[in-house]
Amino acid sequence: MGSIRRLKKDINYLTDEIVQHSLLINLLYKDNDDEIKKVIETAMENRNDLIKRVNIRNQSKSEYKQIREDLIAKTDKAFEELSKLTEK
Repeated sequence: MGSIRRLKKDINYLTDEIVQHSLLINLLYKDNDDEIKKVIETAMENRNDLIKRVNIRNQSKSEYKQIREDLIAKTDKAFEELSKLTEK
């Protein structure tokens, strides 16, 4: 397990990737504005939730591991939603 700072950087990096891909898909597929907005809003809400969870003091390593697993799961879900939007 890396440091808390590294975990926060990973959360921010993956959220930025979701937003960037969403905006790119929005440029390429103009008819998905509402769905793209929903994906971006969900990504930002997930980011805020994960950062709040990381900032809680005196957590065990297993709690940080769970936060990392949640980050990966939520990121995968967001990219799956974006992938479905490009298939339409």
